[in-house]
Amino acid sequence: MTKRIEDYLAIDLSSPSGLRWKQSPAASVPAGRCAFTNLVSGYYQGGFSGEYYKAHRVVYFLSTGHWPAGDVDHIDGDRLNNAPSNLRDVTKSVNSQNQKKAKGYWYDKRCGKYLARIRIPGEKRQRYLGLFETKEQAINAYQAAKRQLHPGYVPESKP
Repeated sequence: MTKRIEDYLAIDLSSPSGLRWKQSPAASVPAGRCAFTNLVSGYYQGGFSGEYYKAHRVVYFLSTGHWPAGDVDHIDGDRLNNAPSNLRDVTKSVNSQNQKKAKGYWYDKRCGKYLARIRIPGEKRQRYLGLFETKEQAINAYQAAKRQLHPGYVPESKP
């Protein structure tokens, strides 16, 4: 008889990983214990029935009833926030676009200003966004272009 992961694990946001054992998977692991609490490369993960899983993928499965077709993206960028409302099934390309750090700008010493550029999806070239007096102006220009050119990008919310 094959063990089904949904019979053993439940979503429980009071657990660090968002998962708790509904029933004991092994003699050394009692029902009710927080599950998948090993941190590896910034993600919670754990084992079940001889396989290793990342906790956010299991939470996604348990909340939707199906395994993701692509990557599971943490919408807020926090790898430890496995709330179902923070997870979405996306392509690898969209997942890579949802990075909070603005990378498309730098200070150009030659002209004493901030330069901003952005990569155009599907092309090797970059679009020049301009020279700016302040870092914030360069970031704003980059993020505006990112929202337009990179579907799936979720900008940081302003406090």
